[in-house]
This record gives sequence, C-alpha cells and structure tokens, in this order.
Amino acid sequence: MMTSGIERTVFIYAPGYELQVLSKADASEVKMRRFVGTVDARFRALGTPDCLGDDAQHRLSLVSSMMADEMEFLAITDKQHSQAKGARESANDSAAGR
Repeated sequence: MMTSGIERTVFIYAPGYELQVLSKADASEVKMRRFVGTVDARFRALGTPDCLGDDAQHRLSLVSSMMADEMEFLAITDKQHSQAKGARESANDSAAGR
C-alpha cells in the first residue's frame, strides 16, 4: 500500500505457518498456509526466510523474535538447539539495531 510515497510492507507470522509478506493495498484477505515438513525443514525456513531483506531488518525485530521462540520450542537435537540460539542472538541484534 502506498502512503505519502512510502511503500508499506506487512509481515504476517504465526508459529507453524508460512511467513506472509504483503505490500499491496488490495490484500484485504490473507490466507495463511500451514507449514508442512520436518522439523529440520522448518528450521531452514525460519532461519533463512527469503523475504527478509537487510533493508527491512529494522522493522522485523518482533517477527525475528517470534521465529526464534518457535525454533527454541521445536528444538530437539543439539544442532537444532544451536540453530535456535543463533536465531535468538540474531533477533536480539536486530532489536538492538545492530
């Protein structure tokens, strides 16, 4: 949606669902897609979402934190715990503006 020449982007996230990114004014109805796959596949999706560019990082600290929460909840293996810890550190850095 356009407001005063600035494009607005909306990030919609819920644990267990695909991250949705909307930037159109006509997106009045959003249908969330449930994530289907293994825990490892979910970790890959949460750890490197395609839509999170560096330019939007300052607006995503809350979403990053929620994704880290989900990773921490799902973590079973040592590798997953390590990935979740990295995601938490990244979310904290994002919130601190680093």
